[in-house]
Amino acid sequence: MKRIVFILFLVVAMAAWSTPGFARQPADGPGNTALLQEGVTNGVDMTNGAGTGTLTVGVVGGPDMNIFEANNPVGTVPGLAVSTDASSMHNILFNSGSTVYGDIGITNPGGPFFLDIHAGKDTTTVNFLGSVFATKIYADQTGIVNFKNGGTNYGATYLSGGGTIYLGPNTKVIGRLWNPGGANSGTLSLSGGSTLDGAVGAEFPLANINMIGGSSAQPVSGVSATITGEVKAYKFSLGTNTLNISGALAIGPNGTIETTLGSATIYGNIVVTGASTLGTGLTVRVTVPTTTLLLVGDHFHIVTGAGSNNLATVDPTNSLYTFSIWPDPAGAATIEILTIPAQAPIVNPPADPITQVAGVVADALLNTPTTPDLEAVIAAINALTTPEAVVDAEAQLAPLAASLAAPLVTFQGNRQFQNLWLTRLDMCSQFSWLQPGEDDSSCQGKNQRSGWWQKAFGYFGIQKDHGIYKGYKSKILGTMIAYDAPLGSDTRGGLGFGYARNLIDGNKYDINTDFNTYKAMAYIGHELGNWFVNGAASFGWNQYSGRRHIVFPGIDRTAHAEYDGQDYTAFASTGYHFSAQKFMITPLVSLQYSRVNISGYTEKGAGDINLRVRHQSYNFYEAGLGTKVERAFKYRGGTFVPDMHFKWLHDISNPGLKRAAEFNVPNSKEFITPGLTTEDNTYSVGIGLTLLSCACRATEWQVEAGYDYDWREDNYSANLATIRLTKRF
Repeated sequence: MKRIVFILFLVVAMAAWSTPGFARQPADGPGNTALLQEGVTNGVDMTNGAGTGTLTVGVVGGPDMNIFEANNPVGTVPGLAVSTDASSMHNILFNSGSTVYGDIGITNPGGPFFLDIHAGKDTTTVNFLGSVFATKIYADQTGIVNFKNGGTNYGATYLSGGGTIYLGPNTKVIGRLWNPGGANSGTLSLSGGSTLDGAVGAEFPLANINMIGGSSAQPVSGVSATITGEVKAYKFSLGTNTLNISGALAIGPNGTIETTLGSATIYGNIVVTGASTLGTGLTVRVTVPTTTLLLVGDHFHIVTGAGSNNLATVDPTNSLYTFSIWPDPAGAATIEILTIPAQAPIVNPPADPITQVAGVVADALLNTPTTPDLEAVIAAINALTTPEAVVDAEAQLAPLAASLAAPLVTFQGNRQFQNLWLTRLDMCSQFSWLQPGEDDSSCQGKNQRSGWWQKAFGYFGIQKDHGIYKGYKSKILGTMIAYDAPLGSDTRGGLGFGYARNLIDGNKYDINTDFNTYKAMAYIGHELGNWFVNGAASFGWNQYSGRRHIVFPGIDRTAHAEYDGQDYTAFASTGYHFSAQKFMITPLVSLQYSRVNISGYTEKGAGDINLRVRHQSYNFYEAGLGTKVERAFKYRGGTFVPDMHFKWLHDISNPGLKRAAEFNVPNSKEFITPGLTTEDNTYSVGIGLTLLSCACRATEWQVEAGYDYDWREDNYSANLATIRLTKRF
């Protein structure tokens, strides 16, 4: 007996302590208010009332009161959290925060649905995880009402104060959004795929409409939402998302549109199908994330639609960019912002080669499949704080002065090799004229001899900055040994072999290119009295070595390259010796053609910003016009010949120094690095001193030393030092 009593007591106690899961909590009676001060796990039933009843959830300042789905009997609508037996009869008042896990009411017109629901009171938050069906739904004061069910809700929504109504992803609310609290108050937040099927702010414009999805933190995740009615508001915070409005748009005076430019195609914008009115004083506030690269001329259609168009001002939050409003030619309500050159990080005026380089590099980065390594480089570039720093960083990712100047320096080296054999052929033809007492026959016919000779030169060039083109320094140290022989009484020919060491260092960036030149040459000279003509053909093999140090905040890498090339040169010159008062004056003209081939190569050592550089060929055509004045003096059996000379060199064909390259990433976009196109005219002036005996005799010898200064009007200059030794071996 005692055991039975104990068991019954235990059952009663468990029943008293447990919330039943098999019955819904009633809150009924006309004109009555049911107060829920604790969580409800089995739903609430608003029934049995001929008049209006109100369900009050929680107390002001109290804890959140959550309502869960009912354990519904068979045959009833599943998923209900709060039910009613008659449409537009009962109300719900949320005094505290709450999460409702099931539906409230049943869809209209099937119904029944509730009359008024007041939620979000006094900064609290109410989350509807099920569908809500009511005549009116209020976000009171500064509270937040979240529709997170991903389905359809019914009822006009009211922002009675500074509250917020939020529609979660793929959630739809059918009904107007009113703002009885007054103009410039209340917020509507829309997620991807959400729809508000009705007008917004028809009575008083909202303070703010937010798009939730793509943002500065997630610039590639732009989403879209829709409002199917007229929209009035003062501020639109778009992120990188699209707001579609199937109706008219009105932005109040001194309004704001906030947009984030995730890329040239992903950015915050409003698409309007109805007429639009953009209030005076409108500001478009633009955010450019650190992961975004923009090009000059990129267009962003922030508002599209028909109607009046008050031009806005643009307020960029990234100091690296400046934007302008691009007026629609038809005067429609279109706001199109345009990246402009004045402050943008990628500036592209034709006179600025380095910023042209930055532009093509940035375009290649934007159109090359990203890798974690490239993303790290892009992030480092966009973390820089000045346009100049961005330009410098991007420029380092391309072949620059040291690499671009290699074909020009190769050509300049060819020019110096021509000078060596020209002075050799000049020996016999000129000094008998300088010394009338010399026996001319000693240099003619059978007395002419075959022989070896060797000469050397040093050429030191400086290409200073030209505009903002960052130049380079070059150095060529070369020597040549040759053998020639008379081919007749007035003709002499020879074969020569030369070597030159070439060094090119960039003025600004830590870059250099070095190469070795191996030269083979055949030359010939012919005299007819005072007139002479000379010609030569040569082949050069060049072995190049490049180094490119890429360094800016966040990046420090060095790319190395090894490649080769060839050059082919043909040269001809002619002149005439005039003798006057023991001086000899020799005007001359020349023509040189060189083809320089640079093979392609792939760099190593710098990760995904290594470059694959394309093969390139350059054709140089150069005409020369000059004169030489000299006089001989005899002293103790030797002859001293000082001279002065001037030459004007004109480029008939002047190729621009550029290279095509791409990042060492699959499917990378090729870009062409624009380089310096030199001035067409080079001027050279120099002096020389020669010590010799007649070069055609058995004991002849000759020592020459000279200095020349070359310059162009593009801030280029060069110093040439030569020393030439000719001795019969």
